[in-house]
Amino acid sequence: MKRTHALARSGFGFLRLSGHSVFRHRRSAIFLLAITLFAARAVFAQTGQNAVIHDTGGHTTNSPSFFDATQFGMTNDDPCKRILATFSDPGFPSTGATVDARGLSGTNTTLICSVNPIPSGAKGRLLLSSGTYLAQVPWVIQSDNFSIIGTGASGDTGNNNTIIQACASGQPNCGGVVFPSGNALIQMGTSAQTVMRSEIKELAVDCQDVPGVSGFQAVNAQEQTVVDLVRATGCRVAAFDIGVGDTNVQNGVALSNFDCRCPTQHAIAHQRTILIDRIYTIR
Repeated sequence: MKRTHALARSGFGFLRLSGHSVFRHRRSAIFLLAITLFAARAVFAQTGQNAVIHDTGGHTTNSPSFFDATQFGMTNDDPCKRILATFSDPGFPSTGATVDARGLSGTNTTLICSVNPIPSGAKGRLLLSSGTYLAQVPWVIQSDNFSIIGTGASGDTGNNNTIIQACASGQPNCGGVVFPSGNALIQMGTSAQTVMRSEIKELAVDCQDVPGVSGFQAVNAQEQTVVDLVRATGCRVAAFDIGVGDTNVQNGVALSNFDCRCPTQHAIAHQRTILIDRIYTIR
């Protein structure tokens, strides 16, 4: 599959772009080693937003800008419910923070996703693990300054890639739910809410040929919104719906580094693979 490098019309410019210590006494060396091991153990024993340590006057505390999603929601909730619980936690800053959901998958490569994990007003970054997320409803970015970042979009499986997949009729682990027709798997903005400075990158969507389903859709997105390093497969309506029906298309989404594949069981002539107001090819 040929990879295309392109840029949808946007309201902003888009560029491609010691020391050494000598121990004279074995006892000193052993003592310092013990301190080091104890400190390391203390750090790794932390819970909560424990990937980043914040130093406050000699005391280490959890970072106020990094939240580990494994510490929020109920342990038997699906990953999207736990991501939603993290963003919705009273301690989550209104100015935004990073939610690390990479630990939610464990050894699973198939992840149930029964809700939109992004609440209205959420700001920050969502880091997703590799795996296939079985989406029962659209993922909708509803505010400015929000990014979704996966682990890659180069393959057909979730072993090393992040794939958001539409639940199809009769599909296991979807609870009998079929992804709703007339929607995109990932949507930027709503009819009532414009988003700016938001980003989707390094992930794939799979519409699974579910009728009426698109891959990525910009409903109401303006300056500095970017879709980059992405892939879409099996979409009957459009892999990338960028700018069609968006009244703010003159300042719309920048699309670059993308792959798309039409459903194989339908003629190419019946597919509208990419719906874009205007596209510039970068050579």
